[in-house]
Amino acid sequence: MEQRIRNCMDRDVKILNGIVEIDETFIGGWKKNGQGGKGKPIVMGMIQRRGKIVAKVIPNRTINTLHKIIEKNVMAGSTVMTDELPAYKSLRKKYVHKFVNHSKKEYVRGNVHTNTIDGCWSHLKKMLEGTYHWVSKKHLVKYVNEFVFRHNTRDYSGSDRFHYFFENIKHRLKYKELIARKRFYYYVTS
Repeated sequence: MEQRIRNCMDRDVKILNGIVEIDETFIGGWKKNGQGGKGKPIVMGMIQRRGKIVAKVIPNRTINTLHKIIEKNVMAGSTVMTDELPAYKSLRKKYVHKFVNHSKKEYVRGNVHTNTIDGCWSHLKKMLEGTYHWVSKKHLVKYVNEFVFRHNTRDYSGSDRFHYFFENIKHRLKYKELIARKRFYYYVTS
């Protein structure tokens, strides 16, 4: 039943503009032997400062993948703030692009930072670890949609959020689609 409910939380957000922070995160526990994010699912997010968030599970961090999602969700001419990932460098063709260099321990330079989206990743991972303990790769998109829905309706009253949710009940989720074949376990070590 919870998966059917999450299925209805997939809402399109109006196009983002103004100052938009963009970042991606790997979902999953620590890998041994310096493997980092290899093989982990990737979630890309864009958040308008003091506004809405858009987050998507993506297959990779290539220029084509990232730019296609950014162009669909962020108005051209907006100011985008990212980290130093090389795939973001060509954003300056359509956007005012500012970035911080995390590899050089630069996290804030004036109003240039990705702290808002980084904070969202912290909340997402705490939700996954603390509430659900694990999610399958197949259903990760639904958990991300739930997180986005909760964030984007955080200022709604309970009844307004309820009505907004019910406006989107048009999806049919068949049992076959509901059952995941493989599970991947989310865990965190400190």
